[in-house]
Amino acid sequence: MIWEICLGISFALFAAGIIAVVLNMTGKALKTYNPVYMLGFFVFAASFFIFIPVYCCRFAGETWYGVKVFLISAHNAIRLFVVDGEFDIIQRYLSADAGGLFLRYSWFAAVLFVAAPIITFSLILSFMKRVRYFWSYLAGCKKDCYIFSEINERSLTLAEDLYQNEKKCQIVFTDVFQSDTEESLDFIARAKDIKAVCFYKDILNLNFTKGRNPEKKLYFFIMGDNRSENLTQSLKLIEKYKNRENTRLFYFSDDENSDLSFSSVDKGKIKVKRVNMARVLIDRMLYEDGYKLFETAKEEADGMRRIHAVIVGLGRHGSNMLRSLSWFCQMDGYDVDINAFELDPLAQDKLEMQCPDLISGRYNGKKDPGEAMYTISIHPGVDVESKRFADEIQKLSETNYVIVSLGDDERNLRISVMLRMLFGRMGIHPQIRAIIYNSDERKALEEARNFEGTSYDISFFGDLRSSYSERVIINSELEEKALTLHKGWADTTLSEEEKESLFWDYEYNYRSSIAAAIHQKVISEMEKHKLYHHDLDNEEHRRWNAYMRSEGYIQRGGFKEKDHLAKTHGDLVSNDILRKNKEEWEKDRKIREAAQNKK
Repeated sequence: MIWEICLGISFALFAAGIIAVVLNMTGKALKTYNPVYMLGFFVFAASFFIFIPVYCCRFAGETWYGVKVFLISAHNAIRLFVVDGEFDIIQRYLSADAGGLFLRYSWFAAVLFVAAPIITFSLILSFMKRVRYFWSYLAGCKKDCYIFSEINERSLTLAEDLYQNEKKCQIVFTDVFQSDTEESLDFIARAKDIKAVCFYKDILNLNFTKGRNPEKKLYFFIMGDNRSENLTQSLKLIEKYKNRENTRLFYFSDDENSDLSFSSVDKGKIKVKRVNMARVLIDRMLYEDGYKLFETAKEEADGMRRIHAVIVGLGRHGSNMLRSLSWFCQMDGYDVDINAFELDPLAQDKLEMQCPDLISGRYNGKKDPGEAMYTISIHPGVDVESKRFADEIQKLSETNYVIVSLGDDERNLRISVMLRMLFGRMGIHPQIRAIIYNSDERKALEEARNFEGTSYDISFFGDLRSSYSERVIINSELEEKALTLHKGWADTTLSEEEKESLFWDYEYNYRSSIAAAIHQKVISEMEKHKLYHHDLDNEEHRRWNAYMRSEGYIQRGGFKEKDHLAKTHGDLVSNDILRKNKEEWEKDRKIREAAQNKK
């Protein structure tokens, strides 16, 4: 009877091990473990039970019978893993006369006798691989190091770009779980191609300062799929490395309020940047070729050159572009008219909640020379594949810039082609930019033509390779210019280190300075292309007004009165009123002079 019971328990444990490994490798397990360790545990337990009946027979009637059975069964289960098991002892105590039981027992025991050494061999290989990674890491301690909290498509894409641009850097992936799935094997192969070091341990369980040259850069990229885990890792890494120079942490999150978690943390010497991919991408696009927006602006009866922009879809990219255009287009002699289409019937209500003064009748559509000038029209509840949408587009005969961001590559492409058709029927040819997430598809579409060989002339952005790249994420040139501006208008009683600390520690300062640097760059580019010939007397404050309203701020109180929790600021007034406050006007003058000196 005991032989049958132990065989059943042993087989159940072995089967449970197989199932657990399969669930773990397919991502259906609650927690991820090394599959070799997991299977090894279940094989050991199954082997233990397969030996119990043998030693029950062997030690029957002896003193401490139960203890001996337990210890010797465990001993023999261990021997299986070092290829030293005795198979004949089972045959010695289980008679062949047992018939079917003898056959089942001996066959299943044979499976365990083979499985255990295979697991041992796998563990040895795994150990050797870890040793190799460890020595590879030590060999790179004199290089700049880029460390990723997880290996996934996004982190690999960024790592590959870093490897191409920074040949002498070291790339490290942590929390690498290798399975036999096609995706996992592909990730490991790509990591190997860029000579990356892969650690199975979590990023928090490794010490990256040990043996590393303190003058070398240490960059952490927290970009896993679990938001809570990302935040925990970021906060603990800041505490762990806050006293190290040349250290930066990039925390990937689209949550506008996630910076609150870092506001009270002592960051020490570490520089922290929250990466909102939609915002970063729009910033980069405007910084690099935003001046093209002004190339086709038409001069109208009032003497102003007007940009007519259409935004299709107010998702992450579309809403960021709408807000950015409101301040980006604040140039003397230029005005901007923005029409945004969104299926959500509450699109305008939501935007008014987020940025109440941006589209209020108090400023939106007004033509005060001393104020930000823009006209924003939201078209909520419009299906972009309906006749209503086509009819609305027909009314926008002056359109010269379009961005399509509907959250799906196929749909973005289809609507972009449809818009090119609609605009063609109107006899106009605006710039059309569409989001395409698939890098290979973007490459194939860049030169797309119809059957006559005519180019659709649609440009694409937002794909994985162009988004997760060094120039977009690290963005050192733009940040350097923004930091210079920030120091220029910061409190003169502060030291250079204190000014720099304010830039990195508070996202409000960082984002405001980035916007100013982008605006300066476009002014410089426009003058190179002879698109702009005006002075900057009124321009900077107008831009700042629009920027602050796009961030959700409203005017309340007197000069210098501000409440960042309530998002109110007393300086959100026209230039004519601001001139009455010499101190604030002087601050704008510094920015204007900095812009002129940058030419």
